[in-house]
Amino acid sequence: TTWQGIRAGVDSSIYLTYTNISNAEIALSGAPSSCNIIYSTFLECDNGVELNNCNDYYIFGNTFTGIGVGSGLILTLSSKFVLDNVIQNYANGIVITSGAPTLSDNTIQNNEYYGLHITGYNAYPQLITPSTVGKNNDIVNNGVAQIYMKYAASAYMSNGRNNIYSELVDNFPIVPCIIAESHLISKVAMPSRKSIPAENNYWGSRRVNEDFFDIWKGDELLFGYYLYFDPYSEDEYTDDSQNPIPGNEISHDERMLSQAVKFELDEKLDQAIKKLETILVVDTTATDFEYSEEYYMALIKLPNLYVMQELALDPLVKTLDEFIESDDETFNKKFFKEMKISTKIKGKEYDEAIVLAEEMKAEATSEGEILLAEIDIAICNMMKDAEGKGKSKSTDHAKVLSDLLAKLNGTEEYGGEKTDIVESALPTEFTLYQNYPNPFNPTTEISYALSQDAQVNIKVYNSNGSVVADLVNSSQSVGQHSVIFDASKLSNGIFYYSLIANGRVVSTKKMLFLK
Repeated sequence: TTWQGIRAGVDSSIYLTYTNISNAEIALSGAPSSCNIIYSTFLECDNGVELNNCNDYYIFGNTFTGIGVGSGLILTLSSKFVLDNVIQNYANGIVITSGAPTLSDNTIQNNEYYGLHITGYNAYPQLITPSTVGKNNDIVNNGVAQIYMKYAASAYMSNGRNNIYSELVDNFPIVPCIIAESHLISKVAMPSRKSIPAENNYWGSRRVNEDFFDIWKGDELLFGYYLYFDPYSEDEYTDDSQNPIPGNEISHDERMLSQAVKFELDEKLDQAIKKLETILVVDTTATDFEYSEEYYMALIKLPNLYVMQELALDPLVKTLDEFIESDDETFNKKFFKEMKISTKIKGKEYDEAIVLAEEMKAEATSEGEILLAEIDIAICNMMKDAEGKGKSKSTDHAKVLSDLLAKLNGTEEYGGEKTDIVESALPTEFTLYQNYPNPFNPTTEISYALSQDAQVNIKVYNSNGSVVADLVNSSQSVGQHSVIFDASKLSNGIFYYSLIANGRVVSTKKMLFLK
């Protein structure tokens, strides 16, 4: 029998140490202003800890052991520290929506789908450690990918000394180290490139190439992700491993960011702010390609630190407005708009944040983008109700928020209720969507959109590249279409499926059949 768990009120303070929580639906959830969870055990809970808009938290030395569902940690608009935890046997280890928490010295393993699931324009966790030697996070042997990124999310792993891998077959990972997808994102939502800085990590082999990673490109090559994984370690990091790899230079901004993390961890917030502000001092004539990844990281981290130090947020808002109003289309405008919403929320200007979120919702071209805007609105309404300024007293905005997060982060890839693709009157381009459900047993639905009448083929391939099913081979009209793939006569494993329109391969995606 499960129980509901601990519900933390808005702006409450939570302190758990050497606490054991078992068999809860969500062990701890809410929007506390501060939360310390230290040396505690969460056993066989559907979900571990869910924190929303938490400005100050320290999750250290805990063990989260699930039952194959839910998530160990769910962090939304929360950018502090998750250190030295073991998170295992959930559907997902850690789910991050917006914000830049620091993840260091954690073991995230044996989760059914993803070790780390990151979603949202300004979701940018740091997988780095302020220590000078030794390994960092172990993200290993999770079922579909070790790290998954979607809707312009990323992760900062440069010189991270993380071990990120699954078991190998013929020197090739059974599941990808990283999957990053920009599908269902309009081109204006992504910059001309979305970088994943990931040098100086171990990927499970001494011979690493791009096949270790699933960075979906296809027609979206210019609007998708680019992974910097070289140089990489040829040996697994241990507690006494040295850093950096010989010949791998650390930039000025990388050093500033690392020092800022160390100062923040030591609660020297004024010094952390100075380091991050130093990163923001760049040539104002720079193009998007000249802004470092650390620059964007500083923009994400500073609002939270300003609030904790009771500093005015106006200078940050002014910087964000300059990017939003720029005529340079290479800038990731939706990142800066989302950052402005997040900054307004941190500053408790909820009505302004809601107006901005409604604007982004109106501009959305997919359900995921709509959900991201609705999540911001739900957070604002929850905070307003807590301050006695809300109008919908009968609405449980915390429940609304949890439902939105579950829908955004859990439905397209696995389990739950299917999300529908947001449709305009007619599709504007050929699009292949992720199959549902995924993983599947034994059937799954493959959906796709045609922007014009076309001769269509949908083919399914095994991991050797052989065609195992020719699902569609006909002329079809413009609009939304779908087809069912039945794998009951096949062995379980990884399969690929392609949309071919008028003889041209539009896109190829991966799916997982598990009996």
